[in-house]
Amino acid sequence: METEPIQETIEKNKIRDIATTFKKEKLQLLNKVTRAKRMLRKRNIKQSGFNGHGRYHYFELKDIIPHIEEVFDELGLGSYYDFNDDYAMLYIYDQETMYEHTWYTPIKTPSMPENKVDTGVHMKAIQSTQTYARRALWLQALDILEPNVIEMDNSSEKKKESVAQKGKVAQNTTKKKKHVRADQLIKPIKKETEPQEITPDMVEDILNRTEEILIDADKPFTVENATWNINRLAHGNKQLASACIEALKFRTAKKEGNKDDK
Repeated sequence: METEPIQETIEKNKIRDIATTFKKEKLQLLNKVTRAKRMLRKRNIKQSGFNGHGRYHYFELKDIIPHIEEVFDELGLGSYYDFNDDYAMLYIYDQETMYEHTWYTPIKTPSMPENKVDTGVHMKAIQSTQTYARRALWLQALDILEPNVIEMDNSSEKKKESVAQKGKVAQNTTKKKKHVRADQLIKPIKKETEPQEITPDMVEDILNRTEEILIDADKPFTVENATWNINRLAHGNKQLASACIEALKFRTAKKEGNKDDK
């Protein structure tokens, strides 16, 4: 029976040892990440974010990052991010072995406007995308629980149906009603070349989506902050964008008037 050359046997043993070490380092890292999940759940972290459209609370980065840093420091873990045009990546590594594991989430990087003038707005859009991606990566990597996304979507759809139904009822009521919504003051606008009705539901939908974008970016829902997003969501329809801005101005003025009355 022929025996293997000594050098070949040594090489095989080295490869086996490297594979065993690699597996141990991976298991050690994942074990530490699991411990981090349990430690974070025991802290009962509060959700400071609130979505006014969907009526639910959510975690902001400022809620979870300080806790994550403390737990990672205690367990000997580190992390860093990386971004490209299609994905955001979170790397968590073991400071003892330097073995790292990667979590991914797809993103869509905003493209530069054609006029290439308002670079400030473009950079803010990129920052907003990256902030949302970082938050999603931490929720994914550490199993940080939030309200069920499907339930929130269903709630939003029900709310839209309710608003549409109220709009139909309002059209059949008399002028005796004292309180009038901003969207009920907007009359359908028709283009001469391309006939198209601008309905209150269309205006309400764009305002709600704009509010969600500003909430995610941690910005107040004002006319100044909302104008760029309204124009983008209107897809070049100047009449629709103008109607949305006028409705937002009316809503803002009404809120300020209520504050003055109080």
